Amino acid sequence: LDSFELVFFGNNIDWVKAAAELKLNTITWRNNAQTYNVNSINTANSATISTHDHAYPYISRGGNKGGFNNTVVEDYLPCFYMKGILDKCFNEVGYNVESEFLNTNDIKTLMCDLNSDMKVAQSVVDVSKTRASRTSNQTVNISGIPKTKNGIVNFDDDSTVPNQDANNNYNTTNYEYTAPSTGRYNFTVNLIVGNWTGTAFGLVNQFIKIGLQKNSFERVDELSKEFSVSIDGQQQEYKLTTLLNAGDTIRIFYEFTQVQNEGFDIKAGSFFKTQRSSELVEGDNFNLNELIPDDIKFIDVLNDFTRLFNIYYWTDVKSKTVYFEPRDTFFKD
Repeated sequence: LDSFELVFFGNNIDWVKAAAELKLNTITWRNNAQTYNVNSINTANSATISTHDHAYPYISRGGNKGGFNNTVVEDYLPCFYMKGILDKCFNEVGYNVESEFLNTNDIKTLMCDLNSDMKVAQSVVDVSKTRASRTSNQTVNISGIPKTKNGIVNFDDDSTVPNQDANNNYNTTNYEYTAPSTGRYNFTVNLIVGNWTGTAFGLVNQFIKIGLQKNSFERVDELSKEFSVSIDGQQQEYKLTTLLNAGDTIRIFYEFTQVQNEGFDIKAGSFFKTQRSSELVEGDNFNLNELIPDDIKFIDVLNDFTRLFNIYYWTDVKSKTVYFEPRDTFFKD
């Protein structure tokens, strides 16, 4: 034999490069928007890969929270169908999939567990982080009728350290925070109050209510704190939380019930800060892709799948189709 020809079954390099960069938490999965409750779990578990990319299998991660012979919502975490991951990700990088193996009954029900707890990815939390403060005193003049007065706390600086608003969630003109994603948000409001005025003889203290005003009209959380009118520059911290949909707006309002004609200042340095809660509890809203850690890429899952079943690949670059089967099937007659 004086010559020979080698035929390389390949042409995989284009999609492999794309798969190496594709993060799974950038995919919008079918039924991506979820509520963490019994109905959502039952709906997903009664469905199949034909309509859902996920299910909530019962997996022991150190004991069930519901106690002996019982389960609760927190015992169930969403996992992804392997077939759904492969189909969705190959389509995302511009390719179709052809595989008899992938359509067998066992593989169509194979689940991939990508997260060990109900926490959204850190990148999702980071986008929501905001802090804003007051640069000067905001005078609250309250006199006459009605006795209960309220208004918006005008936090007007979100750029001077330690303030932050890298994603421009807060508007220092209309004093609104806009939720960048759907979920539970935790607010901390630190109020510095002083310069009390008025004629309420014997008045020892007063209560100032701080709350969240959602979409300009709905009050969703409120909390009262006591201030002494004899102390200037005293501080109180308010912890508030609420469920928000992406695009919802929040303003911080105050409410004060006067005894006589009192007034006070919300002093410079008062601030609020907020961020989306990373922990998900029963009743919370979330998107499936938010639960996938930032560092998991398509190529990571694909490599595990390849090793697990000894998968061989061939790509038709003209039709943009990836063919793959286990080795013994790939090389059959």
